[in-house]
Amino acid sequence: MRVELRGLGALNVKAKRERQGRNPRTGETVTIDARRVVRFRASWLLLARLNRRTNLRPQRTKLDPRQLAFPIEDPQVSAAAEAQHQNPEAPNQSGPDAIQERQSDAGEPAAQPDQGQTHEADVDGENLAMLLQGHLAALAPGAIADIGKLAALLAGCLHQFAGMHAQGMHAGRLARMEAVHWEPPLLSFTIERHGAMALGSTRAELQRWRVDIRRLQASCIKDRGYRQLRQRAEPVKTEPMAAELAEVISEGRADDGIRWGQDGTVRVVLTKVFPYGSGYMQTIAGRRKRFRAALTELLAARRWREVRRDVYSRETPAG
Repeated sequence: MRVELRGLGALNVKAKRERQGRNPRTGETVTIDARRVVRFRASWLLLARLNRRTNLRPQRTKLDPRQLAFPIEDPQVSAAAEAQHQNPEAPNQSGPDAIQERQSDAGEPAAQPDQGQTHEADVDGENLAMLLQGHLAALAPGAIADIGKLAALLAGCLHQFAGMHAQGMHAGRLARMEAVHWEPPLLSFTIERHGAMALGSTRAELQRWRVDIRRLQASCIKDRGYRQLRQRAEPVKTEPMAAELAEVISEGRADDGIRWGQDGTVRVVLTKVFPYGSGYMQTIAGRRKRFRAALTELLAARRWREVRRDVYSRETPAG
């Protein structure tokens, strides 16, 4: 059955066979009955209208300089304070009166000083990029130990670097920078990524980044190794386990890891062989994959073939 809606899409009825599923609350294997479901496929006209504006770059919120981990001072005020420190008898050029006098000479309205607040410049992303370049220019080439100010400046102008948002990089991850090295005009550092650990891995991926401060370009070297953060699971040899289960199937015996069908087929219940909770998720998936491959090979030698995933049937002799 097919129902087509012009300009919208089409509805199709698809039959789904009986299969084995898992109760997400208990982890037990359950049988899902055969059923028919409705599938919707959008038309090309609907997809074109939905995606016609996807090529526009989304607007990114600029970083508020008042949220940085260090104050951003006015260069004129800093220079006047330095001159006052070197020559105490000279008139103070960094106070509120001096600032108002300079603004009056330039024809600008005098700003009223705000008592009780520190003077901060109104800095946008472009000025932060210039401050980042100036900060690095004042550093000697080599390893950088104190990265607090560097991370804050780079986070503020991150959107200006082409390629910086690859691999899901964002400003919050810059706090994990390590092995920071400055070789003008290249800034390189390592970031520890925890994405695989959310899927059950015991290791964090190490990514090496190279940032060209002059060209405002960044590139990531993804495969730089791993760091073991959790205890590794004990190794399990799947070949002996597969050989034992293949012997049980060839002899027609019962076992907790298999289910015999009325038509003579046998289904291997991998959730019984490697149950959930017996290790990290990625580790369990790898063990099941190796076990399935070894079992299929051993059963093929005993004239059993796989009719569908994890279901095997004895081959009937020809003639």
